[in-house]
Amino acid sequence: MNHKAPKSRHRPLSQIRHLPRTGLLLGSRFAALTKFPIFILLTLVVHSVILFCAWVFYLLEWGHNNKLVSFIDALFWSVATVTTVGYGDIVPITFWGKVLAMFTMIFGSLCLVLYTAFFAGALIAPELNQVESKVKNMDDEVKEVTREIKSDEEIQKVLLNRIENLISKIDKGSRSS
Repeated sequence: MNHKAPKSRHRPLSQIRHLPRTGLLLGSRFAALTKFPIFILLTLVVHSVILFCAWVFYLLEWGHNNKLVSFIDALFWSVATVTTVGYGDIVPITFWGKVLAMFTMIFGSLCLVLYTAFFAGALIAPELNQVESKVKNMDDEVKEVTREIKSDEEIQKVLLNRIENLISKIDKGSRSS
């Protein structure tokens, strides 16, 4: 038996040509985020807290933690903890260092939620605007049709009145003859 594999219409490598367009789309959506002052403020606050936590971690752990050689180690720990990566190569060993680590982890989780919401909003905002525009256009069309129907009803009333008047004139004319 000679079995031939069915020809696939899907060519994974052909999808590569869409990557630049996708990259531009994501880049434009990310650029749209920078127009929101709250996103810029959130970014500044998060980066400030990361630096602050690194500085406090350095102060609390320096001299007690053999893994902490320089401030860059503390900054690495702070970034890894806030981003919830937590490599584990540098861990707090003092009581207050552990308390700071718990605060940093909770703060990182909250920031992750906020950033996810902002990114999701930026990704769907153009489509949402298009849908809102279409709904508004449809609403305007419904209002126009409603106005036309009311106008047609008024014309029907006028015509019915004229017909009734003509009928009554015809009835009066046929009674008088």
